[in-house]
Amino acid sequence: AVGLAEMQVAKSGRSRLEPLHAAAVCGDRALLGRRQIHLSDEEASRFVAGESLQVRSERAGWHVASWRNRPLGWMKLTVGDRLSTAKNHLPKMIRTAGLTAG
Repeated sequence: AVGLAEMQVAKSGRSRLEPLHAAAVCGDRALLGRRQIHLSDEEASRFVAGESLQVRSERAGWHVASWRNRPLGWMKLTVGDRLSTAKNHLPKMIRTAGLTAG
């Protein structure tokens, strides 16, 4: 595992490092950088329900899904011609049936 100030931020996957959920929600701007995807209310609701999304981005790889300036969790983008597919990496145990705006 890779750590930052006593917090683990990634774990070893099969042949790669995978970011941990805590690293996404800690709010450390140095860690998150420009790799954030800002979601609408509808997109955020679908994200916390565990769905993949179609988003506008030209950068593949790991990004943090954020809603109303709040980090929600990791998504991994695969870049397409017009839209990118954002695969949800929110831990299954914390997914919900939806999110209420308010």
